[in-house]
Amino acid sequence: MKRMGFHSKWVEMMMKCVTIVSFLCPDQWKTGHYFKPTKGLRQGDPLSPYLFLLISEGLSVNLSKAVSDKRLHGIKLSRDCPGIYHLFFADDSLYFLKASIQNCQVLINIIMDFCAAFGQSINSEKSSMFFTPNTPTDLQAQIGHMFNISATNHAGKYLGLPTHWCRSKSDALACVRDRIKAKLNGWKSEALSQAGKEVLIKAVATAVPSYPMSCFKMPVALCRAINSNIANFWWGQMEDSNKIHWQAWSKLCKSKGEGGLGFRDLESFNLALLAKQCWIILKNPSALWVRILKARYFNNCNFFQAKIGSRSSWAWSSILAGRETISCGARWQVNNGKYIQVWEDRWIPNIPDGKLHPLPTSNRFTPLTVHEIIDEDMHTWRTDHIEPFILESEAIAINDIVIGYTNIDDTLIWPMEKSALYIVKSGYHFVHTPSAPVPKASSSHMISKKVWSIIWGMDTLNKIKHFLWRVLSNSLLTTLNLYKRKSLNSPICSFCGAYEESVEHCLLLCDWTKAT
Repeated sequence: MKRMGFHSKWVEMMMKCVTIVSFLCPDQWKTGHYFKPTKGLRQGDPLSPYLFLLISEGLSVNLSKAVSDKRLHGIKLSRDCPGIYHLFFADDSLYFLKASIQNCQVLINIIMDFCAAFGQSINSEKSSMFFTPNTPTDLQAQIGHMFNISATNHAGKYLGLPTHWCRSKSDALACVRDRIKAKLNGWKSEALSQAGKEVLIKAVATAVPSYPMSCFKMPVALCRAINSNIANFWWGQMEDSNKIHWQAWSKLCKSKGEGGLGFRDLESFNLALLAKQCWIILKNPSALWVRILKARYFNNCNFFQAKIGSRSSWAWSSILAGRETISCGARWQVNNGKYIQVWEDRWIPNIPDGKLHPLPTSNRFTPLTVHEIIDEDMHTWRTDHIEPFILESEAIAINDIVIGYTNIDDTLIWPMEKSALYIVKSGYHFVHTPSAPVPKASSSHMISKKVWSIIWGMDTLNKIKHFLWRVLSNSLLTTLNLYKRKSLNSPICSFCGAYEESVEHCLLLCDWTKAT
């Protein structure tokens, strides 16, 4: 830590955390002696992962030095792509090397020096080696013997995802659906209320696919299958029985203020998560994985002009699927105006879509940047040469824009957040914007948002709130509802025998209800 520039007092405090901890190893009579270690922290200490990263930095520096000295050779995805040699995530290490005896010997020496310095060792049982098909078999066996690690054709899973994909996308991500189904089947055996099911669905079931959906565009059929499994669990359907779904899943995915339950629509959530990756690409161009993607797919253009290409990976095509969310929702903040296209980009805040709409009388426009319609000396707009081609309201909207600092580049902002940064939550609401329901008949009725807010804001039990939601959404098991679904031959109330048993009749109008 001193070599990395930490202050001596800070290092002293960290060493106290390491040395003052004590352990007890009790025997069968629950007696024992305390002892103090010289390395390591108490199990579960929140400081542990940070110190682990500092220790791993020593290994990373040694590997980088070996690469700069050309003693270690990694791989490149393309000619202009930066080299990939090692990737660290928490306590996992991935190494990418050219399959040669010399390369492997250098790596072994570096790792052994690191293990000797910090008292660690390689776990051969949890490690594996993966070779490309063109690596000779005898070379694979020789390298495996050097590391004492067996080679494999299937590298297993990493962070819950398979490292080797098959051709079928649905088959590749079938493990995600299987994990969700396993959790749902385990919960079905429990006596859960609707409120309890809501918590489990939101906190666990829809959170399981979050990481895969942030990397890949999941097939629509797979998303709908998962939605179907969750809907079956919500309405209490067991494997050997079929329960009525009183509301469509799309209605349940509406917000509680609009009459839904706020469940996530996986298709929209998938696009919102992929849009987050696009935002990182735009805001952190110096990141390693961003530089690799740029060199591989859009080396000669910007991210918004990048195309899928004929041999693109599933990950890249998935990222471009999320780019549409950023293109439609983000807006440019004008500073020097050199990177904003007048006719193509979204840069005008007082226009709904943020773009100019040229008059139909003119059908040809030369490429123009916002910088060309800014008077730098007066720090004002000069739109006289484009006003004949745009609406008067658009010209007024341009002149109302406050010009930023002309000595810095233009900034892409997310206007739905006060921080101007993209957040998955607001991105999801932007993608999943429900259309306003339109009554189809005179008997149709709309519930005010104020009513929903009163119900969900009540200081009462959650099961009562859910009962009121079922009442107002007409999701109760009445004879009229069963008759409409052809489950009964008559909608007449079984108590009074005079009127149809609707929700209003059952709770308010029936003579039996009044009597009780």
